[in-house]
Amino acid sequence: RSKLLQGWILAGEAEAAIRTCEALVHAYHAIYPPNHPLTGLQLYTLGNLQLDCGDPEQGAHNLRHAKAILHITHGEHSSMVDGLDNLLLRAKPN
Repeated sequence: RSKLLQGWILAGEAEAAIRTCEALVHAYHAIYPPNHPLTGLQLYTLGNLQLDCGDPEQGAHNLRHAKAILHITHGEHSSMVDGLDNLLLRAKPN
């Protein structure tokens, strides 16, 4: 499914990419332990896609979940967590 997700993103099919990403997150929750880095990375991608598609509320929710995981797996001051902070700022209403 990861290749399918990449294909949807490259084709500009954001809604299909979101559905695929949601399915991946669901699968990762089923097979990986809590706070697994791959789940965090997939949630990061999902939240970013949702922001790009005009759903800041759901995007921010998934980005916060990703940040909670990646804060543990990558460290508080990692570039990954810094990138999430920037996206979360973008998600705030004006």
